[in-house]
Amino acid sequence: MLDEAPQHQEATQALGDLYARADQPDRAGVYYGLLFDMLIEPRDESKALAIYNRFLRSGAPQPPERIARYAFLQQTEQER
Repeated sequence: MLDEAPQHQEATQALGDLYARADQPDRAGVYYGLLFDMLIEPRDESKALAIYNRFLRSGAPQPPERIARYAFLQQTEQER
């Protein structure tokens, strides 16, 4: 599915969910990370923050640029 539609949010989240249920947090983290990145592009910050808080914070290591975007989103949300 993702080969045909790499920006398909529901499929990306479904893969993350499946790997999480299969107790493979590193693999789940890859797809949740992709979903986080997808949600930032259309400026859906609240969903991106929820994904990070729920799945990525304590899971697999994240790239520094994703952590920086998360920190920026948090700061922006707190200022509102």
